[in-house]
Amino acid sequence: MIHPQESGVATRLSINTPMTLRTARELLLTGESFLTDGKDKIIDLFAVEQVDSSGLAVLLEWQRLCNASGGKLSLANVPENLQALSDLYDLDVFQIVPPTATPS
Repeated sequence: MIHPQESGVATRLSINTPMTLRTARELLLTGESFLTDGKDKIIDLFAVEQVDSSGLAVLLEWQRLCNASGGKLSLANVPENLQALSDLYDLDVFQIVPPTATPS
């Protein structure tokens, strides 16, 4: 579901499950343990094939948790439908890092 990989100054968390209402609670709870250590994180969405507004809500909460602990959260490989949802809700709150061809 969430696979951490150290990558220099930030930990890359690769997500490999749909980010939908069905998985939101488990993602939120699992992600909390990775996001409260005060370090910068990159959420890599390369393998995410489905995202709905629940997934967007999870990302917003993860960002809040990371920021509250002193870290910074960025997104990589943002799916088009997630970007469309973010635009629809006029949310320009995520820092996007350049996409990678495959998760690193």
